[in-house]
Amino acid sequence: MDTGGIIPTDSGDSRLYDPNQHADQNSVDAVFLILGVMGGLALVLGLLLVYNTITAIVGQQMTQIGVMKAIGAGASRILLIYFSGVLIYGGLALLVTIPLSALGSQQLSNFLLSVFNLDPSPLTLSPTAALVQTAIALLAPLLAALAPVFAGARITVREAISTYGLGGGSGLERLLAKVQRISRLILLTLNNTFRNRGRVTVTQLALVVSGLMFMMIMAVQDSVAYTFGDLIFSILKFNVSLQFEEPERMQEVERLTLAYPGVKNVEMWGLAEAKIRPAGQRESNTDKTATLFGVPLPTQLYGPQLRVGRWLQPGDTNAVVLNQKLAEEAGVAWAIG
Repeated sequence: MDTGGIIPTDSGDSRLYDPNQHADQNSVDAVFLILGVMGGLALVLGLLLVYNTITAIVGQQMTQIGVMKAIGAGASRILLIYFSGVLIYGGLALLVTIPLSALGSQQLSNFLLSVFNLDPSPLTLSPTAALVQTAIALLAPLLAALAPVFAGARITVREAISTYGLGGGSGLERLLAKVQRISRLILLTLNNTFRNRGRVTVTQLALVVSGLMFMMIMAVQDSVAYTFGDLIFSILKFNVSLQFEEPERMQEVERLTLAYPGVKNVEMWGLAEAKIRPAGQRESNTDKTATLFGVPLPTQLYGPQLRVGRWLQPGDTNAVVLNQKLAEEAGVAWAIG
């Protein structure tokens, strides 16, 4: 059995295509799926950073909050101050995001169009994308800032003017204060690190998500480079593939092709449509459709990647090599060993 050899014409056993859908829509959907996952992770990471930043800002400004509340500022006034700051920064980010995202999407679109041999499209701004970006830039940071801002607005004047800030003094601080044989620098480092355990947890979560994104990007990059680099060229060992609409004389085509400068080798393959079903099963409309390739033996331009069994021999008459996916879809049993 081989990973290549007989290739299904499509995944649904139908030779009718939706005129409103491109034939390579599945490949484009895979690209969009990867981009969607990465975008979702980037959004989560950004919200974690917003939460941590607002928590740190509110914690550092506890004294100012206490002074404002002491002179008559209510919780609504404090909420307005911090939420206004979040909206301002979100608006500034939006001014940068919309043009850069439009430019990036145009470059990606032009790359995909060039792959499909289509003309590039002009730079346009999608209203839907702009609305989604506006909602994310303005509403998502507000949601992330709700908890720390409300915690700061509800704090009492006595708690605000103390030196603890959000979270208050912890048992770890009192425990470290009793330690005598450790340098004060190490004690201060431990105290600041674990003073607010919630903030430490969010920081670690942000680092984990960013590391996950980095590993995903590197894994996808290596996988694509290997699949469309070393692997595919170890299977298909040729640079140009031409398909004739009508049968041609093999010797004449080979002679003309080899006469062209730079051509080192040429092979003529047969191509036919076939139906595949287990032996003994009656013919039906649900039989798997496959494309059957007939290659010369020995072939120099095709490298089989065998999983089980053997490759074709010159003396074979009624023999076929199935790719793994088609064998599983057709119910052909196979085993290694």
